Amino acid sequence: MENFVLYDEVGRGTKSVVYKGRRKGTINFLAIHCVDKSKRAEVTNHVRLTHEIDHANVVRFHEWYETSNHLWLVVELCTGGSLETLLAQDGSLPEDVIRQFGVEVIRGLHHIHEMGVLFCDLNPRKILLDGPGVLKLSNFSLARVEEEDLEEFFRQTSAEYEQSEDHGDASDDSAPKKRRTLGSPVYMAPEILQGDQHSMQSDLWALGCLLYELFTGNPPFFADNFTELADQILNKDFPTPRVRGIIRPSPDFLTLLVGLLKKEPQERLDWEGLLSHPFWQGAFLTKTGSSDEKDGEKEDEKETSEDSPQRHRNIMLSPLGKSEEGSPRKSMIASLKLVFTLRCKKSAMIDQADQEKLAATTRPQTPKDAKNKNKARESSTSNTSRSTRKTSVCEDNEEVLELAYHDSDWTVTPIVDNPKIQKPAPLKWESKGLPVPAHSADKLMKMKTVEARAHLSACLDYIRAPDKGAAGHKAKLQLLNYLTAIASKDGVANMVIKMNMVRLGLAQLMKTTTSLDLRQKLARMIGVAANHATVVHDDAQLSEIFTALAEVIRDNFRNARLKQSLLPALGELMFLVSSLEEQKGGAVDNWAISPTCFTLVMRCLREGEDAVVHHVAAKIVENMATTSGAHRERFVTPEIGPMLWYLFTHSTVDALRVTAVSAMCRLSKHSATVFQSVIEKVGLPHVLESLVLGISRVQQSVVTMFITMLASGGHLQRLVQDKDFVQKLMRLLESPSLIIRAKAFLAIHEVIRNNREMLLTCCQARLVMYIERDMRRTIPAKPDQQEDMEYMMRCLDLLNGLFVAELPQVMGEAIASLEAISGRKHPSSTQAKQLKLHVPLLPVMLHLATSQVFRPKVVTEQFMSGIGTLLTHLQGLDSGTTSIESALGPSAMEDLMHVVLSVLEALAQHPTILTQYHTVVIQKILPPLAALVSSENANTRALCLRMLSEIASLYLINDEFYDMGTISEQTSANNSQLNLIVVKMLFPQYEQLLLEPDPLPCYALKLLQALLERSPVFVRNLEEMGLVHVLFQVIMEHQDNATSSTMQSLMGILNCIVGYKDTNMQTLYDLGLVDQLIAMLLEVTSQCMESEEKGDVKAPIASLLSLLDTLHCLLKYITNLIRLALQVSKTGEQTQAAEKLLVVNKPLVDLTSLLIQLVKMFSLVSISH
Repeated sequence: MENFVLYDEVGRGTKSVVYKGRRKGTINFLAIHCVDKSKRAEVTNHVRLTHEIDHANVVRFHEWYETSNHLWLVVELCTGGSLETLLAQDGSLPEDVIRQFGVEVIRGLHHIHEMGVLFCDLNPRKILLDGPGVLKLSNFSLARVEEEDLEEFFRQTSAEYEQSEDHGDASDDSAPKKRRTLGSPVYMAPEILQGDQHSMQSDLWALGCLLYELFTGNPPFFADNFTELADQILNKDFPTPRVRGIIRPSPDFLTLLVGLLKKEPQERLDWEGLLSHPFWQGAFLTKTGSSDEKDGEKEDEKETSEDSPQRHRNIMLSPLGKSEEGSPRKSMIASLKLVFTLRCKKSAMIDQADQEKLAATTRPQTPKDAKNKNKARESSTSNTSRSTRKTSVCEDNEEVLELAYHDSDWTVTPIVDNPKIQKPAPLKWESKGLPVPAHSADKLMKMKTVEARAHLSACLDYIRAPDKGAAGHKAKLQLLNYLTAIASKDGVANMVIKMNMVRLGLAQLMKTTTSLDLRQKLARMIGVAANHATVVHDDAQLSEIFTALAEVIRDNFRNARLKQSLLPALGELMFLVSSLEEQKGGAVDNWAISPTCFTLVMRCLREGEDAVVHHVAAKIVENMATTSGAHRERFVTPEIGPMLWYLFTHSTVDALRVTAVSAMCRLSKHSATVFQSVIEKVGLPHVLESLVLGISRVQQSVVTMFITMLASGGHLQRLVQDKDFVQKLMRLLESPSLIIRAKAFLAIHEVIRNNREMLLTCCQARLVMYIERDMRRTIPAKPDQQEDMEYMMRCLDLLNGLFVAELPQVMGEAIASLEAISGRKHPSSTQAKQLKLHVPLLPVMLHLATSQVFRPKVVTEQFMSGIGTLLTHLQGLDSGTTSIESALGPSAMEDLMHVVLSVLEALAQHPTILTQYHTVVIQKILPPLAALVSSENANTRALCLRMLSEIASLYLINDEFYDMGTISEQTSANNSQLNLIVVKMLFPQYEQLLLEPDPLPCYALKLLQALLERSPVFVRNLEEMGLVHVLFQVIMEHQDNATSSTMQSLMGILNCIVGYKDTNMQTLYDLGLVDQLIAMLLEVTSQCMESEEKGDVKAPIASLLSLLDTLHCLLKYITNLIRLALQVSKTGEQTQAAEKLLVVNKPLVDLTSLLIQLVKMFSLVSISH
């Protein structure tokens, strides 16, 4: 924001402040919004939808910035306040004012609807008035593209989802969170309240509410809370509009309101009905008539509006080459059968034929002269498979250079009559004062060739004839105006060139006349004809006019006005010849361009010229750089880059700055030294600043030049190691422009390809998050962005392929450097250097393994095997047999441990990965992981035990991976390995693990439960190691919380032990099995009762069922033992044993009443379900 000066505060909201501001070096005042970052989603939405809208009734967006605490929006300043403020002051407005205001609101709304954008929150607060009183739509924060889910966009944009704010005048606490994106409730259409998506019809409902409020001072529906308001909108008619109870609306206005406020969207007025409604008194209808019946001024108006010079090449002067007139859906215009008069800043409109042509395309065409080249480029693009990644460096460079330039980088715009360079003077003439009939261009094209040529010859003869006083001179000027107007039609322009009108007299007249006005008019007519000419015959003598224009400019070089008039004509002719010769594949002798022409253009780029001359010269270079051949090469000189950069850095006119940097960008395509010379002269830091300049076209051109230079090897080592360069590229990934973001990805690809260390830097700067964001956006926000989205996907595929290819090398080199020091506590200097170079890059694994986009691509058998190898090295580091602290610092082992274990933890959350690579996991990952359970670091021990428990349990409960009766050799090996890990590596540690603080006992018990449920034979191992008494000790410690996960695992383990046929039951009785079982049953039953009242009995019932199963097993054991004692011979010893067993289990009798109560409870639960 250092480029702006802030003045008074002009507005304030809950989370934003609006200042009046000025850009330094200009006298243009702007509105600068300072917005809290919690509104990032709304601000981003506003920017992406308005940054290319250029309309008189929409507040123009200029640029935006981000500082540490705020977002800054720079937009058009509207000093008249809002329509809401005006209504508060005046109360209501008369119908004639409403008509005037309504026309302006409708023009803006119709324009954005044609672009596929819905406003969604049309209300007086969001309509501003500029100084002269023109209404403008503002604040597109809740707008959206048709059928777009704005909630999803907000979720993707916001760092964390905020609570919705009350945007309406009447709402209550029951309003849903989605209200954040619905808009003001007072202006909501009925279908929105019923849950439908916003549509054009809902915007028109809001327009009806707005017009009603302008007339009465109050909205048609209003209530104290949202529920009442919704009921009114859905079920009641709006009150008859009256002002102070007396003034009634006119019948036309009332029918308009009725039509807009229909409850059913399909019955509501559509655009055709709205624009043709009688209330507007024909404001949206363009009167038609025969051109022959008009006077000269009206004739000129028709010619310049329907056959604009901007027709040439179907290219517009809009950002990123997007045509303002070409983007709206022409099918809507055709269905309306009306001409909607747009109040645009452009001086002319495209004719209808070209509008239809533009409507059929999704992006502007490149020059008419380069159509063949475009087709070849598109053909080669379509033949390139996105899924195939080039492996050789040479092929990589070719693909990068192909992608570096997008079609929008080759957009060509007029030089002559370009309003962004200089406002064109109106073409006026009086039909009666002309020496020839003022035939329109259409009529001239319908004439016979002989008649048309005769008409043009008569015009030429009069212009070449000596002046007959002041009146004759004036007639010549008017005649040239007339010729300029009709020359803006392709057919007439071709005729002018074909007749050699330029050579036969105009060239000589240009040199001999002393009248500045006449020279200016002549040059303009020549420029317009060259601008619109599509065919030039080889015999056309164009070299003479080149010489004439060059000589006049050279002889009067200090005359700025003359240069401003003649240079555009010279530039149009040069571009015409260059592009046509490119099509022909060779030079034409009669079209030779004098070397003086190139010298003059270069001289006009130098310091000291006025801004218009600078702009024209830069535009000539820009257009010429679009062609190929010798003419373009004449501009590739050592000084061209610094001269264009000077214009870019020293001009205060944004359009000139864009043109200068665009010209340099196009020249860099053919010679990267153009941009390299700029860096060498001004320094890399100054050039990098342009990447964060808030002008999207500048950012796009500069990042393109960086890509080209990287791919060609210029300043390679310096750039790929400059972290400031990488940081600025990362900032470009937040641009609202798809093309800029795609090019930023491409530049990052080149940086990483040449310097792998930057892979980690980019990942730490959230590169993976940006990739995921744009990979999810497979459907473009606007219909005309489909090809831009495909371009984005090609750039992302190239970058993603590089990531996938680099990761195995990163892991392999890190593993190799660790293996080289295995068993050594003091690495050599060479080994330490390798460790410093490769091990710090391992966190890249974590970034990619946790990414939804990269995980399926990078997790392979080789990757999983590498994780196992790294765990093995971690085991050595943890035990102290190997040390890397001397090479990487005191925290190196902890950092490495964190990365590797975090990667494994992330993979453990995906059972499909564990099952797919189960052999590698069991054989290579679980053994070192089990060894790390004995680590002295408590956090490491807990994390490793948890992952081991989760992974091993997954395999133990799955028949496919753990089956003791299997005959498969691999499965048998896996079973043996799992058994070895648990019995040999973990069981010796179990006593310590079970007696440690939570959560270690929980993890250990979970694994033990899974093992015993799968293979109860391991109960013997528990008894042999004396772990049964430890289990009872843990039960006593946790018996107060019978439904905890620890106790649930203990109950499951106890069930397995009691149910195993060879269990030593006497040991269990000695440890207090019966008492513990009764105590747990009573506790769980109590919790079941309490949970039943709360409606959440899932956990207690699971514990209860496990205990009942254990009780059942115990009773079966008692029954079998008593039955056996009764069946065999009755000896005193057996009888005593049976009696003793009954005595020990006598407390179980007390559970009878409890079990009856449980039966009743379960019966009631079953009935209720």
